[in-house]
Amino acid sequence: MSSRRLSRGLLRAARQILSEARGSAAAGVHYRVVRQSQEAAELALKAALAALGVEYPRRHSFGGLVQSALSRAGVAPERVEAIARQADALAAKRGIAFYGVEEEGIPPDEALTGEDAAAALRSAEDIVGFAATLVDRQPG
Repeated sequence: MSSRRLSRGLLRAARQILSEARGSAAAGVHYRVVRQSQEAAELALKAALAALGVEYPRRHSFGGLVQSALSRAGVAPERVEAIARQADALAAKRGIAFYGVEEEGIPPDEALTGEDAAAALRSAEDIVGFAATLVDRQPG
């Protein structure tokens, strides 16, 4: 599969999951918003890496690779830092969104707030939009 085809497919998936996150937000299901936002951002960043010809890892947190690849691609340092910070914050909340705070016996639906959900959704929207600009710049 070409990197162009792959990057566009990953971006489509990221946009679909982001749409689902918005639906979860409208329903007030905070932990699902965080889960879906993290997933959308992860797929969007993998789409961006594919668009840049960089093989992405098969794991959830890969901020160092993203920073390095975006810097090499000429993305402004402050933008690279912002994307990395958002992605790291989403990855940090991923486990809580799936499992809650196990050591304290708090389930996911009680562990995350509306503020957590809103911040996650904003970050995912920013990352997906950013990734789209890189994917759309691909020739062909």
